[in-house]
Amino acid sequence: MEVGQKFLDYKRGQVTAGSLTSIQSKMDLFLKILTEHNHNQALRVSELSAPKMRHFRDVLLKMPSKRGGLPKDLSIKAMLKMNLPPISGKTAKDTTVLIGEFLIWMENERYAITPGLKGILSSVKTPKRKDAKRRMDFSSDDLQRLFQSDAYVKGPIKRASEYWIPLIALFTGARLGEIAQLHCSDIHEDHGVWVFDFNDDSEKQLKSETSSRLVPIHSVLLELGLLDFIKQRRKSSIRVFPEEERTAEGKFDAYGKRFATYRKKVGVVAEEASMLDFHSFRHTVRTKLTEASIPETLIDDIIGHASEGRSIGRKTYTHTQIIPQKKEAIETLDYSLDFSKLKPWDRCRFMRDMPKK
Repeated sequence: MEVGQKFLDYKRGQVTAGSLTSIQSKMDLFLKILTEHNHNQALRVSELSAPKMRHFRDVLLKMPSKRGGLPKDLSIKAMLKMNLPPISGKTAKDTTVLIGEFLIWMENERYAITPGLKGILSSVKTPKRKDAKRRMDFSSDDLQRLFQSDAYVKGPIKRASEYWIPLIALFTGARLGEIAQLHCSDIHEDHGVWVFDFNDDSEKQLKSETSSRLVPIHSVLLELGLLDFIKQRRKSSIRVFPEEERTAEGKFDAYGKRFATYRKKVGVVAEEASMLDFHSFRHTVRTKLTEASIPETLIDDIIGHASEGRSIGRKTYTHTQIIPQKKEAIETLDYSLDFSKLKPWDRCRFMRDMPKK
């Protein structure tokens, strides 16, 4: 456990707070499985052995995927007896990769560890693509149901985030976490173009360096009064959506669950062996931009994907050139939806609870 804490300290400067929490969770599970197997006695590094690593690997593959509602003091043995659905192949692989890194780190730090233990975990394979559910784009019918529903047309929406976040995602392809954490100051003009400034300033977090970017605001969002909403929100909050809070892992899970409930309520459901969720907005935007013949490097720059050509593109075009290019690309997003039917934001239910000072 002491060495595990040192490994966490080593990782702390390399990853985001959310990723560190995920690493901590995987390390805790590793130690819990091994400690219980060792008759609840703490292990020394030198006591890590091939049989113990095989035990960890085999138990890991049987661990319940949803353990949040189980008693914290429930033993591993008791969990396995419940025969709950096990963790996914991807989660198992991600966990063994992290533990493998921990084992190699101990070797490099010259701890008294048996060499070669990482190889025991190599039998846990990355799931084949065909075995994983494929995330789908939202179809035209899906978008009709999402944005022409009674919630949007009649305005009973209780939170400003539930009104604006899907709309912003539809016209940026940004991740849920990137939108939900926006500050009011992140909506500003750049060379005469209004933009979303996705950054990791202050308490904000981004997935990677390439996630930091400026994305021009689509004319539909401007026509719907986004700037007026931001002006109103500035009076009471630094954040655009202060009603949304992160989990300990740095995620906005509460919003994600509410969106899933709303999506299913309006009839937007996935076909068998496929998946629809908030992240499908990201896929939808990329597909639309590709269909509009927007260069892939520019698409990557808009949605914050890493690509070999992205850095080249940034060197080729100056800042003053690329913003107008991205604005032109963003304006190609056309979903054939009548956004004039939407209830104006300042007449929706959430305005009753929004401070007006």
